[in-house]
Amino acid sequence: MDVKGKKVAFSGKFHHITRTEATEGIEALGGTVQKTPSRNVDLIFTEIDSGLKYGNVIGVPILAESALRLLVRGPKAEPAPGEFADLSAIAGADPGKLHAILEAADWAAFSPERDLPILRARLAELEASQGIGDIHRLATAKITGREKLARLHHPYAHPAGKIRSAALSPCGRWLAVGSGIRTPAEDDTRSGAWGIAYRGGGTIQIFELATGRPVNAIHHSNAVSGGVGGSGYRDALRWSADSARIAAAFHTNRVGVWKSFADYSYPMAQADVTDGADGPPQYGLSPDARSVWVDAHTDGAVRGAVVNVESGAVVWDPAQVKKKRPYGGDFTALAENVPGHIRSVIGARPAGVDREPALDVEWCPGWSPDGAFLRFVSAEYVFAVDTTDGEVAWILPHGGRASHWSAEVPVAFSRDGRFVACTGSGKVVIADAATGAVLARHLLDARSLVWSASGERLAALTDDGVHVFDGGEETFHLDTRPVARDEAMPDLLGFAWSPDGNRAASLTGGGVEIWSLVGRPVRRRVLEAPADATGIVWGAGGVIAAVGPETVRFWRSDGSVLGEVEFARTASAPKPLLDPKGHDHGAHWRLNPSFPLDDQTWGVALERDGVVIAPVDRMSDVDAVVNWEVGARHSWPYRWGATPAFPDVRAAYEHAVATGMLLRHSLAGVLGIELGRS
Repeated sequence: MDVKGKKVAFSGKFHHITRTEATEGIEALGGTVQKTPSRNVDLIFTEIDSGLKYGNVIGVPILAESALRLLVRGPKAEPAPGEFADLSAIAGADPGKLHAILEAADWAAFSPERDLPILRARLAELEASQGIGDIHRLATAKITGREKLARLHHPYAHPAGKIRSAALSPCGRWLAVGSGIRTPAEDDTRSGAWGIAYRGGGTIQIFELATGRPVNAIHHSNAVSGGVGGSGYRDALRWSADSARIAAAFHTNRVGVWKSFADYSYPMAQADVTDGADGPPQYGLSPDARSVWVDAHTDGAVRGAVVNVESGAVVWDPAQVKKKRPYGGDFTALAENVPGHIRSVIGARPAGVDREPALDVEWCPGWSPDGAFLRFVSAEYVFAVDTTDGEVAWILPHGGRASHWSAEVPVAFSRDGRFVACTGSGKVVIADAATGAVLARHLLDARSLVWSASGERLAALTDDGVHVFDGGEETFHLDTRPVARDEAMPDLLGFAWSPDGNRAASLTGGGVEIWSLVGRPVRRRVLEAPADATGIVWGAGGVIAAVGPETVRFWRSDGSVLGEVEFARTASAPKPLLDPKGHDHGAHWRLNPSFPLDDQTWGVALERDGVVIAPVDRMSDVDAVVNWEVGARHSWPYRWGATPAFPDVRAAYEHAVATGMLLRHSLAGVLGIELGRS
């Protein structure tokens, strides 16, 4: 964030930085601190309870105290975790030796990201060979006993609507899915029914591919208001390059950024800079997830703005602020002028048109991996804007007819940022993504293009199968016909490369075909796909996932099912946490702890308390849908621990009273009991 030459104001009493330090820090960076927030400043830093009135500062970026501290002090250095135990010894230890290692381990230094995968893998091997033993219960007790490290989790985190967006993390280890809101029934005559549904919001849920289990759910009333994306909206969910942050288009006109694995449901930053359109704005996320390009309908050749989203809220309302473009340290206008070499490609602007229609963005694939370019697709062109000077660097006719509301997109950039492929008018064109220079042309009519992770292989999906290109030359034709991209959920294709590019998966009407592409192409197996599957991904560890509006299914590399969730599943019995008046107390938790155990039976997994309520003879069924999430990014099996389980709410309440658990207050309300009375 650059504040040089900018006017900055503070609002409210900061809790973790003094006004003197903040002022001196801003001045050292070349900014000027104004005494009073107003529309005449460029940037405002505020505490949440400052009482700042939005109407007095419309058009001024408003960021949180955390962003001020980051700007003045720089990023906080995280201390390196100490040594937990000898990980190489854990990997090959027998139960007795492993027990001794874990007893002597420094559990205060336990790092889930570093230590858990190795420990979990060894315990899984021991379970397969010798069953669950004391060593599993010891490890589980140590991990779940750490304050705020682990919590029980079930996958039914989408109470409101269907899945509308899905995105695989760049590292291939996590899959995020986002849902919309529950549409009010036609016979719902309540005043404000739509508003209630809108504020109820959607959910961003993250699955760990290695286990096929959920590890985080970003959901709370009004946290993801309006739900994620919309029907036909592409790439509503986007990950940062390091997978630590995730962005979403939500609330019709907002773009929010969350920490992917934080125990907090509200966005850490958001941009609301559109003109109040009926659908989510087009946006692109920078590799570090600290900036977004948003289609704010600003003046300029590329109508939009680059907005800082490190922390806090950036608000600009072009309907109320009649400025040429957003102004301030958190906005950058792009391509106000069209260079001559670009004009020679697109021709003269039509008479009487006050904008550049050739550069009207239909879709923003986002930044190049190095952050040097923003890439855009208009109705007829693919082009790149240099993020240093904000000018169009190159432009290329893609040959198709792109529309944001069209399911198929005629452009695909390789993940490594080196290449771009286009299809249209009976051609597939491969070009250099840094210069736009055409490298190869092929006479082929494709509907979709898919790059392998390395950028060395390209798949062109056609009506007669899949054509595979290596180094720009066609090498294979696969006799498989992936399903067309679904208009309601267009993020995923019916074709996915394995991480090493040596295999591919094709979602067809007959299932998911697994192809070997080393030497002569061979169809190795066909996996049974969920009936509603619209697309597939192939992640780290060889795990394949098929996603649909109501289902996600995971397979191991050998084709066995790793896990599956039917999001809309429910049970016919009353929910266990209903009080005598019929009010569901589970609705007050971040994630409703009630989950369907089968079509007739509910269970309850109380995440922070580590308590399960379910029929005592159904613990294996509970294990199939309940797991511990550790550090909000790893799954740990429920069956490995000795988690308290009770047949009903009354038994759980009596246990809570006997042990002094705060849970007794919540369960007393369910039972209609005043504490202190039987």
